[in-house]
Amino acid sequence: SGQIEVVDAISRAFSVENAQASPAISELMQPYHEATRAYVNEALTLTSDNWDAKNARLGDHPIVDLIHKVQLEVTGAQLSAASAFTTDAVFGPGAISRKNMAAIYPYENMLYVIEITGKQVRDYLEQSARFYTGVENGQPVQDRSIPGYNFDSIAGVDYELDLRRPIGSRLTKLTFNGRAVSDSQIFSMAVNSYRGEGGGGYTMLSGSPVSWESDISVRTMLEEYLVKQDSLSTQDVFVENWRFVW
Repeated sequence: SGQIEVVDAISRAFSVENAQASPAISELMQPYHEATRAYVNEALTLTSDNWDAKNARLGDHPIVDLIHKVQLEVTGAQLSAASAFTTDAVFGPGAISRKNMAAIYPYENMLYVIEITGKQVRDYLEQSARFYTGVENGQPVQDRSIPGYNFDSIAGVDYELDLRRPIGSRLTKLTFNGRAVSDSQIFSMAVNSYRGEGGGGYTMLSGSPVSWESDISVRTMLEEYLVKQDSLSTQDVFVENWRFVW
């Protein structure tokens, strides 16, 4: 009848640790392998700085601010939300390559512009602060059950989060253009498609009006931005607008 029904399925993983490469396949694939290596290692721009994501989840950081800058410039939104996807990325001084951009933005997220209220911004930042359970011996303690990519910051507002306070009541300052944000205030915010759909526990965004969607990934936007720069320093993108208190 042309109908297929799966009645059983078994999958197994086999180690290939000791498998020998086929010379014929290796020779066939070599030019494509080398072309791929050349592509990902291609220099997009130059930097005289060292970019190190080690502390990208402990405070405002140039690597995350690079994502913010690109998202704000592409969309013209008032706010931008972005993650510190990794704390392992290190590059510069020297070339900034596509490989470096894949390290700081490994996912194929598209970009949304959504309409968001001041109350949602507050809830968003409180959700992000859940990444830390509190403070012990003068240092923030990470909740190991929360993936690092679910810790976000927002550019465009100034704010402080006191990690000594109970979860859900850590936001002690939130201003926009020097004035306190009200719950009913409306903003446009650039946010990746995963987060814009409420992914990662950010359910306060579910159903938010979407005014614009990209047709290329955020990582491609980063690459396109970099190739337009003769060089890039951390100070070209870094805008310190938020801090932790502990």
